[in-house]
Amino acid sequence: MTRHLPSWQNWFAENRRRLSNDGLYLDGREPGRQDPAEFQRAATKILICRLSTYDDVLPSISHRMLYWAARQTPGVYVDLAFFPPARDAAFLKNSGVPLWLASGCKLPPAAFDVVAVSISVPQEAFNLPAALRDSGLKLSRAERAADPSHPLIVLGGHAAGSVPFAHDMVDAVCLGDGVSWLQEILRRPNRDSLRTLAAKIEGTYVPSLYRHEYIGGVLKAISPVEQDIPFPVRHRIDDQDAWINGYDGAYIPFAAEDTEETLPLAFGCVYRCRFCQTGWLRKGLGASDRAGLNAAALRLKSAMAACDLNLLASDACSVPALADIVGDLRRIFPRVSVKSLSVSSLARDTSALDLIEKREFTFGVEGISERLRDYLGKPIEGETLLHIMRKLGPTRLRQVKLFFIATGLETDEDIREFGDLLRELRAAAPGCRLVTSFMPLFNAPFTPLQFDEIRTLSPDLCRWLENVAKGAGAEFRWSASPDEVRLMSLLCRAGRAAASIVTKLALENGVRYYDGLPSSALREAEGI
Repeated sequence: MTRHLPSWQNWFAENRRRLSNDGLYLDGREPGRQDPAEFQRAATKILICRLSTYDDVLPSISHRMLYWAARQTPGVYVDLAFFPPARDAAFLKNSGVPLWLASGCKLPPAAFDVVAVSISVPQEAFNLPAALRDSGLKLSRAERAADPSHPLIVLGGHAAGSVPFAHDMVDAVCLGDGVSWLQEILRRPNRDSLRTLAAKIEGTYVPSLYRHEYIGGVLKAISPVEQDIPFPVRHRIDDQDAWINGYDGAYIPFAAEDTEETLPLAFGCVYRCRFCQTGWLRKGLGASDRAGLNAAALRLKSAMAACDLNLLASDACSVPALADIVGDLRRIFPRVSVKSLSVSSLARDTSALDLIEKREFTFGVEGISERLRDYLGKPIEGETLLHIMRKLGPTRLRQVKLFFIATGLETDEDIREFGDLLRELRAAAPGCRLVTSFMPLFNAPFTPLQFDEIRTLSPDLCRWLENVAKGAGAEFRWSASPDEVRLMSLLCRAGRAAASIVTKLALENGVRYYDGLPSSALREAEGI
């Protein structure tokens, strides 16, 4: 379908110096990117959109992997769009420029057949209404259905299944892995019905095909509106090596520092922590093929500019023959990093620490006491952490960051145990920078705690945790504010019924997610 829509090439050339970082996120000429001249010749055009800024997603592999996957489909032109930095958004809107401007061809999303939105964390959903509206796309499912030229809008990514309050803004949702799912979407005729997509492509959830029934504001039932519609929609799990068979890094992003390439070492997790989706959705650990990893590393080394390789895994310690895998890859890349080390796995075997050439470590401890770690499904003894610290050695350590979850169930005894643990860790490595990072408990969908009570963290508890951490010689920070996480738990619990709340906060109150959500958003949501 030919669409005569304006290009903003000239506008960008004239105004890029007025944009953040000289408009680098809209340049679109990264080495390896597709020639925009291919747009007119392509049978299918897809725009992959992020809900965060270019700089924020630089460490991410997902959009580059999706970009590569789309390009493997014959006749496809693929472009990228990023959510603009806060200081640029108003300027773009006032200039009539789409917030999601295709960075390569400088065309609006309406010029494409498919707009594929990637969402990493549920908070990013607050950027979706403005991104759609201010890019010339329709939020209403009925309006999209009535316009035969409107692009198909699909949602995928780690948080895609966890934002039911945003599902009515899109046509289809990928539940699970998206690499081969996206390729299947692109291989089908552009105007396949949504019903056909749901029936033929595993992991496809089409919100309009399912009825949500509420009683007293509480979701009581979900059912398909027609017969022969898949129900429930199964979580999609791609072939284990879908990411490494052919992947070559896609393109070289613009970065202030040397880029680090990433390959998937393993998917899933052997553990079943009660708060974490990974172990429950994938139900086990699958490691990438060793020979395939080596072949992929060679492709990356020859095609890209990086000298560092990161191996992606939720728990690298559980991967068999990890030392041999790392040894193979270090013959290709000078530096190979293994960043995800489970404390539970290290408790059994600390040999993985010998593979790491760094002095800064991050460990997920979760509960502040053994009682709360049992509640969260991550039973770790304090002595285990001390053993790991001693194994690392005081002279080797520069920084240790410990992640904790504040549950709202903490007692005086739990807090005393927390303080004792920190003091012992400080004594084990007196010269080390010790950081405690707290995350309020998020009642994540598809986990055993999904329907647990949503607890409010009292100001007294927050203050006690901070005072105890600092009193033990550690730094204290929140990775997300208690108000922000409570808001997201309430919205996820409310489901589709919260769609109007999110839209109002985003479009009328101007709520956006960059480094966090304002505390006012919780108060305003509870007042609607």
